[in-house]
Amino acid sequence: GNWGIWDMPFFQFALDEINKWSSPFFATIFSINSHHPYNVEKWFEEKYPDLDILDRTVRYMDYVLQQFFKNAAQQPWFDETLFVICADHVGLNRDKKYKTKVGQYSIPILFYDPGNIKAEVASKLIQQTDILPSILDYLNYDLPYAAFGQSIFGPSTARYGFMLDGIYQIVDDEYILFFNEEESVGLFNFQTDHFLKNNLLEKLPTVRDRLERQIKAMIQVHHQGMIFNNLSVIKN
Repeated sequence: GNWGIWDMPFFQFALDEINKWSSPFFATIFSINSHHPYNVEKWFEEKYPDLDILDRTVRYMDYVLQQFFKNAAQQPWFDETLFVICADHVGLNRDKKYKTKVGQYSIPILFYDPGNIKAEVASKLIQQTDILPSILDYLNYDLPYAAFGQSIFGPSTARYGFMLDGIYQIVDDEYILFFNEEESVGLFNFQTDHFLKNNLLEKLPTVRDRLERQIKAMIQVHHQGMIFNNLSVIKN
C-alpha cells in the first residue's frame, strides 16, 4: 500500500528469477520493509503482537534474509557469489547519536563470500560509492573504469566520505566539514563531539583546508562530468 510488495515473497521471486540465469551474473534486490512506514505482513504482526513497529520490522527483515540465504545456499552458484548488503540511510531509531549529520549516514555495509571472506569488522571508513571499486577489486578486474570511491580491499590510504543534505559534507576518520559551495561553515570532531556543538573551523585551519580541498575536488569532478557527459572511461 506504500512503496511496493512485502520483502518475503519478493526475495523469493528474485531468487526464482536469478535461477533462470546462467553464471556469471549481477543482480540487485531492493528491499523496503525496514523503511517507513515499517509495515510487515499480517501473519508476522500477529506472531509478534507485543513488539513495537521498529523491533518487529527489523525482526521481519532478519527473517527474510535468513530464508533467502537458506534457499540460496542450495543453489549451484552460491559458493561462487559475492553478496553485498547495504543500507540506504538510518531510519527510525532510539539513539540520539543517529539523528546527527554524521549519525544519520552511519550505515552497515557487508561483503559476504561464503567460502573466502573471513568474518571480521572493518574499522576503516567506507561509503556507498566504495562498493563498485571493492567488487571489481575483489573480482581482480584490471580494466579501466570510472568511480568516485575506492576499494575497501585495497591498500590503506586516506579515506573520505561525502554527503549532500542541504549542504555539502565531507568526513574522514575524525572530522566532518560543512561546505556551502562558497566556503566552509563548520568543522567538528564527531569522535569526541558527537552532537557537533564545538565548531573548530578557525581553530584547526590545517584540517579545514585539507578537507575543503577534497570536497571542492569531488564537486568539480562530478559537476564537470555531468555537464560534459563524461562520467565514464573514454577510450582513445
